[in-house]
Amino acid sequence: MSRRILVVVALAALAPSSAARLQTRKVELAHDGKRLLLGVKLTDLLDGAQRDRLQKGFSTRIRFRVELRREGGGRPVATARFERRGWYDLWEEKFVVVRDRRLLRFARTEVGQAMAGLTELKRVAIAPLAEIAKGQRHFLRVRVALNPVSEWLRLRMKGWLEGGCRDRIPRRMGGGHSTFVAGVCDTAKRRAERVLEFRSQAFTLRDVKRR
Repeated sequence: MSRRILVVVALAALAPSSAARLQTRKVELAHDGKRLLLGVKLTDLLDGAQRDRLQKGFSTRIRFRVELRREGGGRPVATARFERRGWYDLWEEKFVVVRDRRLLRFARTEVGQAMAGLTELKRVAIAPLAEIAKGQRHFLRVRVALNPVSEWLRLRMKGWLEGGCRDRIPRRMGGGHSTFVAGVCDTAKRRAERVLEFRSQAFTLRDVKRR
């Protein structure tokens, strides 16, 4: 093996894992006797612009992916995916939130509660307890995507994304339209309007209490 390859291998071994570089958030962990349950408030996902958008009747969609992982690396032990949607019903004059297969309604003055209904996780089942090895330290890796871009749209824009989406905006296009298209390009590249990623505190099976 050449010296150059040895140096590359050594640097790769010293480099921190992507999970280690993630921000750590303290979350609520519990179990119901069979499943690991997660509780966390993601109040920083939606800002004032999203609040206005929701009040104007536009739909908001949030996609969650939570991975149960062992400290030290390796593939996810288990993965949970779920989605929430919310909008303002102009006819009923109420906010509607679809959460955990339930339809929740909030009055027009309860926009804060509607936003919390979209972003707050209350003891959501993540993985069977049997997946958590006794004595082994684990953590949760969480990815939250606000208004994720559909794969259909990404496929339609594939050529633009690979060739420099912003560079292909026609110069004759007006300022407002070019700004809109540039925003679509940036969103498509990120695969969502906003992405929030973090990891939980490390825990063992003993740390998870029954609720």
